[in-house]
Amino acid sequence: MSADAHNDDDGTGTTGPVTDLVAGLFLALCATVALVWLIPNHTQAAMSEFDVSPGFFPKLAAWAVLVLSLGLVARQIPRLRHVAGRGIAGRAVLVDIAGWSVVAFFSILALAKIGFLFVAPVLIVAGMLVAGNRTYWMIIGLAVVFPVLVDQAAWYIFTVDLP
Repeated sequence: MSADAHNDDDGTGTTGPVTDLVAGLFLALCATVALVWLIPNHTQAAMSEFDVSPGFFPKLAAWAVLVLSLGLVARQIPRLRHVAGRGIAGRAVLVDIAGWSVVAFFSILALAKIGFLFVAPVLIVAGMLVAGNRTYWMIIGLAVVFPVLVDQAAWYIFTVDLP
């Protein structure tokens, strides 16, 4: 078994680098959009000189995603010559990325219009059902408890009301 067997889409060892490259580029694009547009436009400035800006941790996370995704791309580019001429079997992964991108886009719009406490439970239920979790008491419990905890934690830690 090759060292990259866990990275193959179809078990042949031919498409792992392509899928990783596309995923890395997509994540780099998402992190760049977050750093350039989302975080500056949807977070407030620090309230006082010694306050932590509400955008600090999101920026830190976006920079981490950007650096790691570019590292993934850099690691996969040299491996592409081994894949040249062989078909891309990672179509299912690309469809998943596109589908979840649409979900993310509409989630951002819904957060601005409806609010976190109404959008988060729907996303939690959808995510758990798509992931194959059928423990309904856990799905309902997380969909109810987690958004309330996050909302309260955002207020008590950062004194920021979520939309």
